[in-house]
Amino acid sequence: GIVPVALRESQFNGFKDLTFTGRLAGLLGLTEGEVKAALVHVAGVEDHSQELEQALDVARKCFNGYYFEHCEEGLYNPQLVLHYVENYNEVFKVRIQRNDPIGDYLHRLMDPNQVVSPRQVRIMRDSEAASLLLLSRQG
Repeated sequence: GIVPVALRESQFNGFKDLTFTGRLAGLLGLTEGEVKAALVHVAGVEDHSQELEQALDVARKCFNGYYFEHCEEGLYNPQLVLHYVENYNEVFKVRIQRNDPIGDYLHRLMDPNQVVSPRQVRIMRDSEAASLLLLSRQG
């Protein structure tokens, strides 16, 4: 997914955090247009259809919401969108058409490599950069 790495005692400390570089945002996530194209061309959903709008609505609710500073369009998590599109016909299509809740089925999309350990949460919580970011957002 799109998660900044800011760990103490990490090999990543020398790297630049790109989450504040708006001009690079399109390189680090998928736009809604790209998600739509994937649903049409990979999953075979008919363009300009009610089914496409319903499938995009699920994607908006579940995989969208990564915002870079100074960017108005949210980005979609590429890994989760890929799993969603690949599993759309087998797992989601019928449930979406019946308006069944799909939350119970989203666990199939989770990549165990994306799980954050309790140690990582503590490191992020205690990070000076995270504290500054939270303070700047509070007001």
